[in-house]
Amino acid sequence: LQALPAQQQRMVFDFVEFLALKYVESEPSQSQAPRISGLLEGEGWISDDFNEPLS
Repeated sequence: LQALPAQQQRMVFDFVEFLALKYVESEPSQSQAPRISGLLEGEGWISDDFNEPLS
């Protein structure tokens, strides 16, 4: 990097700074609540012939 001209060094610095800010902002700001097993039990159904051929 030190062999690069000052303008290109600045471009590299700006790009690295952009990447650092991008990934800091993408981290979740708050943790999600843990999932509760069985919360929607009985809310869905599967047909009795689900595994039968369609034709």
